[in-house]
Amino acid sequence: MAEALVGHSTDHGSNGAVGRQMPGTEVNMTDEELESYRKERYEPALGYYDRRAQRYKRGHYLCSVFVLVVSVFVATAQGFSERIRTIASIFAPTIALVSGLAAIYRCHEEWLNARTIWDALRHEKFWRDAKVGPYESSTDRNADFVSRVEALIDKEGTDWRRRQEPSDAGKK
Repeated sequence: MAEALVGHSTDHGSNGAVGRQMPGTEVNMTDEELESYRKERYEPALGYYDRRAQRYKRGHYLCSVFVLVVSVFVATAQGFSERIRTIASIFAPTIALVSGLAAIYRCHEEWLNARTIWDALRHEKFWRDAKVGPYESSTDRNADFVSRVEALIDKEGTDWRRRQEPSDAGKK
């Protein structure tokens, strides 16, 4: 649908065309087409990034609180009975385990990334509706909105793929 609305393919090639209108194409998007885009693409994307941010925030806080509480328990357990010290020695390795899982899943980083894209998507709607910022001198605010939203989603997808690649530090 976005392809028809913005006048070019939203295929995520490396030519950088996403987010820009192709030269020589005139896009005049109606308010009905924009409303359809908002309901079928924009609002679901906004909901997805909001849920994703909440999930990673919850994971980050759960892991952080667990590590903090268990660390304090293990450190102070040495002054208690043999049974408490045994329980503490069982919990001690879970600190490394939970810290490792939080690092592998990048809970904090993913939370911030999802919240950033959610915030950027929300701002696009406000800017378009208020006719300010990038929409101030726009000749077709509807098409520009779709193009800018698709560019944000594409950039986030590209950034996510980049984050999933192994770093050069681990390569020989």
